[in-house]
Amino acid sequence: PSTGTGKQLAETCNINTSLMTFKDCIRVLNENQTAKKQMLLPYRNSVLTSIFRPFFIGRGRTI
Repeated sequence: PSTGTGKQLAETCNINTSLMTFKDCIRVLNENQTAKKQMLLPYRNSVLTSIFRPFFIGRGRTI
């Protein structure tokens, strides 16, 4: 494989990791709406979710 392919694969893995972390944050927000014990958001697990942190800790509700 060429170097470009390796870089593309690494970038693809990073994107997938960020999207999975984003999904996990949304799932935890949803579960926290009805849970007695609140779970911590995994927003520190990726740069994408760190950027969205202010939106995750707001008073909004997920549907």
